[in-house]
Amino acid sequence: MEELKVYYNPNSQENVNYRSLLEKCMVETETDMVLLPVHITFKGLRRGVSSSELLASKIIDKETYDDLQTGRTTTLEVMLMETVKEFLQGKGSISGVAVISTNERMSIYEAMKRGTLMPGTALVLLEAQAATGFMFEPVKNRKYSVDEAIKNKVVGPELHAKLLSAERAVTGYKDPYTGETISLFQAMEKDLIVKEHGIRLLEAQIATGGIIDPMNSHRLPVEVAYKRGFLTEHLNAILEDAGDDTKGFFDPNTKDNLTYLQLMERCVIDPATGLCLLPLVGKSDKLNDSFIAYHTKMELKQTMTFRMLNVTPVPKAARKGPGADAAQGFPLLEELCMATASSFMSNRDLWDLLFGSPQLRVLDLRGCSNVTPQLLEGLPCAELECLFWSHYSGNVQVRLSSTRRDLLKLTEKWSGSLRELDIANQQFTEEDLEEAMGHLAGAPGAEGLRSLNLVGTRITPAALRLIIGQSTTLRYLNLSSCRNLPRGLKRAYRGQEDIRQLLDALQ
Repeated sequence: MEELKVYYNPNSQENVNYRSLLEKCMVETETDMVLLPVHITFKGLRRGVSSSELLASKIIDKETYDDLQTGRTTTLEVMLMETVKEFLQGKGSISGVAVISTNERMSIYEAMKRGTLMPGTALVLLEAQAATGFMFEPVKNRKYSVDEAIKNKVVGPELHAKLLSAERAVTGYKDPYTGETISLFQAMEKDLIVKEHGIRLLEAQIATGGIIDPMNSHRLPVEVAYKRGFLTEHLNAILEDAGDDTKGFFDPNTKDNLTYLQLMERCVIDPATGLCLLPLVGKSDKLNDSFIAYHTKMELKQTMTFRMLNVTPVPKAARKGPGADAAQGFPLLEELCMATASSFMSNRDLWDLLFGSPQLRVLDLRGCSNVTPQLLEGLPCAELECLFWSHYSGNVQVRLSSTRRDLLKLTEKWSGSLRELDIANQQFTEEDLEEAMGHLAGAPGAEGLRSLNLVGTRITPAALRLIIGQSTTLRYLNLSSCRNLPRGLKRAYRGQEDIRQLLDALQ
């Protein structure tokens, strides 16, 4: 009699019998206890993705993988990496429709039912959603699998079969001869899907982050897709050519046949949700302040990056300063980048953005020389992990008015959560830096600091001994152009051994 498979293997994410689970275990030598090793996993398109799979797919490097295993890097820190996020979840498909004349947002299916979109146009857009991971309800900013979308009435049951077929580009096709799960491209090779239809779905996947590996539930770099047989160089050349073979999507405004990427470039971004919407524009309509042009977002991404989920901006006039209701503003904002060479950001500007953002994890203010430590201390985010607040050396304004404890206040606030700190060319005093580094090194939870940029600061050997002597996770330390350090020590240090040798030189 076959043993019942009632035990769950968290690594393979399948039910197994007890014997199979025991075979995966290891024996601890000191106690002889039998232990099941559990892999670190990340959220994929349909199931968890192990750190070893991310390494094998060249989504993370060996150093990052090793740091995950030893605890020097957390899963959250890896998830904040832009490339990792895109390969796990994608960059988002065309999620709905924006009616410019009325500022109305609606789902693609709703636009079809109203007669705003032709059924054929709507169907290929919905199939692209299904084939790239999720169906979208843009008003509530929700995403679903196909079955969930039917259940929640985001799409109608008459499209269920066609959308399930497209969703197999994510979940995999079944080879009728071997019973194995195969990818979209492999299904095309075996004539299980019409070539033109398959090319349209593949092109949508590439435009939104990469070819999907259905067995491992994430997207792949192109070279890895080649090696796994999920794409060929010949087909990739066809997909990149933007010829008639790949122009399977229709622009209802201009009547042009386009590739999926070309159509996305004509879309707008809903600033309240960050979703990509297809604009429906009348002859006299013009893009207004309610939406952001897609190409503008792509250009701004070089200097200004927001991570927004269900964000509803509040007009500036409605904000009352530090006592304002934190339920307003951007309550789910996790990352803000305002790096600039023009120093345009003021305390008031930054407060207007972040007064209601308690979940902020990453703050990039490089070049924002007008922002003060007092303002940063007052921000509602208690668990900031990355603060980049360097001044550009070619545009530094020496701030002699900085009080002695300005930096100390920030290290007191975030010493338990900071993983990366960049204060290059900031003109804090020697005493301020020594007290701040001492607190950063000795505070509970401060052992997680891994990167420290002190280029051009007044850091002293005494302050360095404090931070280096206590830190066990610091992997990067940049001391270039630090005037108070002896010659030969003013450089960047990489790796714990290199930093440990610096400590010996400072004794």
